[in-house]
Amino acid sequence: MIVNWLLTRRCNRHCPFCGLVNDSKADCYKKIQEVNDRELPIETTLETLACMNEVYPKDSLFHIFYGGEPFIKERFDVFMKAVNDMDIQYTVITNSVLLDEVIRVFK
Repeated sequence: MIVNWLLTRRCNRHCPFCGLVNDSKADCYKKIQEVNDRELPIETTLETLACMNEVYPKDSLFHIFYGGEPFIKERFDVFMKAVNDMDIQYTVITNSVLLDEVIRVFK
């Protein structure tokens, strides 16, 4: 089973093709940026992941973490370290702009 996790709607780019962030709709973009206050806390996401691991065999789940840009999610490094400790199958969809800065998380 594939589980999609929209970690944040915030992004460090304004790609015209993106459905979450679009410069041609400035009012919508501003509203999306304000959504950050309503994002699911990291702890809640990790608790949900842990519960899923108890209910389903680990090898039956594949998690996709995406956004906006997941690397700008507050405490993303803490989140990824916890995810790695869970030994689950996952991928992170990113625009890679910040990849050099966060590559240490995946070591």
